[in-house]
Amino acid sequence: MTVRTNVLLFCLALAATVFPATAQATVSLCVGDVDLEAYTVEIVLESSQPVRGFQFDVTGFTIAGISGGLSEEAGFDIFFSENRVLGFSMQGDSVPHTDGTLLVITVGEILSDEACLDNVILAGPGGTALDVLDAECASLQVQADETSFIRGDANDDSMVNLTDAIFILSHLFMGGQGPSCLAAADSTGNRSLDLSDSVFLLNFLFNGGDAPPAPFPECGPYEARDDDLPCESAGNCAA
Repeated sequence: MTVRTNVLLFCLALAATVFPATAQATVSLCVGDVDLEAYTVEIVLESSQPVRGFQFDVTGFTIAGISGGLSEEAGFDIFFSENRVLGFSMQGDSVPHTDGTLLVITVGEILSDEACLDNVILAGPGGTALDVLDAECASLQVQADETSFIRGDANDDSMVNLTDAIFILSHLFMGGQGPSCLAAADSTGNRSLDLSDSVFLLNFLFNGGDAPPAPFPECGPYEARDDDLPCESAGNCAA
């Protein structure tokens, strides 16, 4: 797949033969999976008709690159600017009628909370314009996990300090209140709660010892590796 960083006028002129005005079939083009770690956004096509060309604008983010998907398999030439994508085959090939990822956009910069498509044009067999259904936007926000926690914050007050070490000792040896999130009290990250967790915190706080493993010092997700210690509530990390 040939990728260029600007939508050239001559490409628009060629595409005019592919994008006429008569609607013949209904298809959808929408934002699929959004990976905020990889900074990628999938564009998903659902069509019962072959697609000979496409053009759309994106809002909510800028485009840094295009790769993969059905358009690459069909040998389409892809042209893009910061907010527009244009694709077609100069050899007259088509994306077959199918459902799947049309292409993957590499995100340059996130501009808002949602990724949306606008001004979508899809061309079908013989250059007929396809009737495109409106698509919903996708979130560009990292969703807070209600089971997120800060390791070492045994008393769930959003801080890791002496009171957490005392809280652990009180729970273990004096019948004190138990942590609402046992995984947070597991300051060593060894999936058990015992005296060593309090000693570890004291060593970190006052003797320059190692810091608690992730998630620390910010909230992070409760993952499978923590599942030996329940985390029913961690209010300081709630949305």
